[in-house]
Amino acid sequence: MNFEQYIPIPISGVVAGNNCILTATHNITKQSEYNLSEVDLFILASGFNIRYYYDFCSIGKLSGDFFDNLEKATSIHINLLRKDYEGITSNDMARVLAGGNIILLLVDTKNLRYSSIYSSNDNRQHVIMLNGLSLTRKCAHIIDPHLTDYSGTPSV
Repeated sequence: MNFEQYIPIPISGVVAGNNCILTATHNITKQSEYNLSEVDLFILASGFNIRYYYDFCSIGKLSGDFFDNLEKATSIHINLLRKDYEGITSNDMARVLAGGNIILLLVDTKNLRYSSIYSSNDNRQHVIMLNGLSLTRKCAHIIDPHLTDYSGTPSV
């Protein structure tokens, strides 16, 4: 029997926020020396430059320069890849996690079956944090800091 060790990367004090990508990024920077607030990240993302593409669902989407600006302002290295285009495998993600790094996943909400808030509504893109993965058990450990329980605690 293969008793693969499966221990998620610990993330302490996960907090909820208002924007899924800013909240997830804030929780990652909290683990570093920077601890950038959601407001700090909003400013780095040029959040005051509101983009409207004749679609109310696009309001609030961040500029593509967000991660470039974050990397320039800190020593946090960001490797931005798109699975659909660059052939990222679950083995690649397991290697990143084995290096002690957290992965931000941009997912379609129709695939998030753990909450009817996502699966019962129109499909949108949403950011969650991947901090553990077991390939043999086909198990992933995610944190959704934008979704909270009744006490206001983010979902793990």
